[in-house]
Amino acid sequence: MVYLDDLKETGFEVGWFKLLGKHGRAPDGRECPRVNGAKVTHSLFPHPKDKDFSFVTYRLDGQYTTFRATAYNESNKLLTFEVLGDGKQLRLMRTDRFGRSESCDISVEGVQTLELRIHCKGSYESAWAWWIEPCLLK
Repeated sequence: MVYLDDLKETGFEVGWFKLLGKHGRAPDGRECPRVNGAKVTHSLFPHPKDKDFSFVTYRLDGQYTTFRATAYNESNKLLTFEVLGDGKQLRLMRTDRFGRSESCDISVEGVQTLELRIHCKGSYESAWAWWIEPCLLK
């Protein structure tokens, strides 16, 4: 198992902070929310852009079979989490309020490039969104 926050991303574009949060922390040092009472040590925090989306991409080179993660909404905004493989949508998850989460277990067999997006239709103010425990399996 390889955690995405341990890999070098090939690109990212985010809203607030202009930095990508990793390893259980947002760029300002804020900790990722606890999941089932446990501290989260692997996460991505690509704060969405205002009325747009944030993204982070990784080069997989067809080396992995499965992507696993939990999309977690730490705001009261409608946020949409999207997983793309080679530009094709693999999964779409909508979370509509604070504390809502949805897990995914997606085949990425043969995928060259993985892209994770978080969409925010309104203002990005306080649109705290996390990819929790994002990992790849061979």
